Amino acid sequence: CALPISPGVDVSVWTGRIGWSKVRKAGMRFAIIKATQGVTLVDSLLDYHAKAVRSNGIVPGAYHFFDYRKGVGGTEQADHFIDAAETAGLVRGALPPAVDIECYGPLGWAVWSWVVPELRAFVDRVFERTGRLPILYTSQHMWSQVTGGATGFGDLPLWVACWRCRSPYMPTGWTAWRFWQIRPYAIPGLNARLDGNVYRGTDAALQRLRGRSEEH
Repeated sequence: CALPISPGVDVSVWTGRIGWSKVRKAGMRFAIIKATQGVTLVDSLLDYHAKAVRSNGIVPGAYHFFDYRKGVGGTEQADHFIDAAETAGLVRGALPPAVDIECYGPLGWAVWSWVVPELRAFVDRVFERTGRLPILYTSQHMWSQVTGGATGFGDLPLWVACWRCRSPYMPTGWTAWRFWQIRPYAIPGLNARLDGNVYRGTDAALQRLRGRSEEH
C-alpha cells in the first residue's frame, strides 16, 4: 500500500514575502522556517513567516543553519537558536526544532574532529532547553563532507535532502527518514518556487508532533 505522506515547505529570507494563504490552498500542511545561523544571525523574515504560517493554519517549525567553523560552539548556537525560535512562537505547539547540516562555501572546509562533538553539544542543549531531540536536515553527500560520515546521530529524526530521487540516499547512521526534501514546488499564484518536502506519516501524526517529544 502507498506510504501516507503530508506535503510541506521550508522557507527563509531568500523566499521573500509570500502569500501564505495560497500555500495553504495548495495543500501544504507544514512549513519549516529558517530562524538563525551561527551565533549572531537571525533571519530577517523569521517573524513574518512565523506569524503568517500560524494564521493560515499550517503546522510551523523552525530550523538553525549550523556554523561548522572551528571555534563556533554548538552550545552557544543552540542557545541563540532557541532564544529566537521561542520569541517567534516556534517552540511550543510547533514541530521539533531542526538543525541544518550542509556544506557552505564561505565557511570553508569542515574539521570533522571539531564538528562532531560540537554538533552533539548543540543537540544536548536543545534537548536540555526544550525536552525534544532536534530534527537533523542533511543529505548523504553533505553529511560526509561536514562530519566525515559520523555514525553517532541516528537517535535524531532525519530530514533528508534528495531531489528528484525515487527514494532518498541515506546518510551514514540512519536507516529511515521522517521528512524528505524532494524537489521545488510550484504554488499556484506565487512567482517563487518553494523547497518542497514530505512528512512520512498521516496528517494526524504530523499534528501529534507539535509540542511533544519525538518517539523512536
